[in-house]
Amino acid sequence: MERSTTTIHRGRFRQPPRTVNDTSWTVRGGWRFSPYAAVELGYYDFGRYNFDGNVIGHVGNVNGSGKAHSVALSLVGIIPISNFDLYGRIGYAHSELEFNASGPLGGIANENNRQDEATYGAGVRWNFHPQWGVFAEWIKNDRIRIDSYVAGIDYRF
Repeated sequence: MERSTTTIHRGRFRQPPRTVNDTSWTVRGGWRFSPYAAVELGYYDFGRYNFDGNVIGHVGNVNGSGKAHSVALSLVGIIPISNFDLYGRIGYAHSELEFNASGPLGGIANENNRQDEATYGAGVRWNFHPQWGVFAEWIKNDRIRIDSYVAGIDYRF
């Protein structure tokens, strides 16, 4: 499990974008085809959050909840330094945002927004055993505007 920080774009509301912390998780698999490069496929669940605000041009409060998840294919560039790896990733992600909101006068809205977008990030891994390592990483998804800070354990086959 890891912790993510999500920046939510709220262009239709009067408040600025806000940051929400929620536990998220990811499952990734890949192939390190050289000491300096790998390819990875992963599923990312960015968590759930609640929001509220005033809609521009309307009187009343809108509140609701949302969640985000993504499937990504990345090329990873690696700089091995002793038992550590510094790495950067760039790739393609298919992401989905789901929103449920209610507003004044009993209005209800449900939206499912899918985006194809760029994903990129950087991280460090400590390889404390030939098959085991721990890592910390920052990941960014462009169009859904999510920053995720990830820590976890790697196992190599």
